[in-house]
Amino acid sequence: MMLSWGVAASAAIAVLAAGCGGSSSGSSNPLVGTWTTAKSVGTVTVTETVNLNSDGTLVVQVTAASATCSGTETTTGFAWAATAASITLSGTADCTGAITCGTVSVACSDSTGVKASACTYALSNNNDTLALTACTGIDDVTFTRGS
Repeated sequence: MMLSWGVAASAAIAVLAAGCGGSSSGSSNPLVGTWTTAKSVGTVTVTETVNLNSDGTLVVQVTAASATCSGTETTTGFAWAATAASITLSGTADCTGAITCGTVSVACSDSTGVKASACTYALSNNNDTLALTACTGIDDVTFTRGS
């Protein structure tokens, strides 16, 4: 179960980061901000947080929480840009941290699955929901605006 979760966490990182290319400059852009999604993998909740910064940079954090798992992996090194309907993510992953479940630790690596990609996006719910669809190389994903 722990080994399977580690594979799922890598997949979750891929979904999050590749799904979160965003806009470019300007804090008035509705894509700028913190976006989150959570997924349960067995008894572990994996929360993915993406910070789309107004300077065009992107930070992805994946945190695991359960009675036996904890930790955070943080990925930087990406830029994002957007048109009125699509978002792109480019750059090279630089990942730090680890997620530990019991005696098994899944450490970050540059092969976490965060990669350059493009998606179509739609904002809804007063710009508090971000749906990414038709993504290249990743699954569709929906985020909600975080604090």
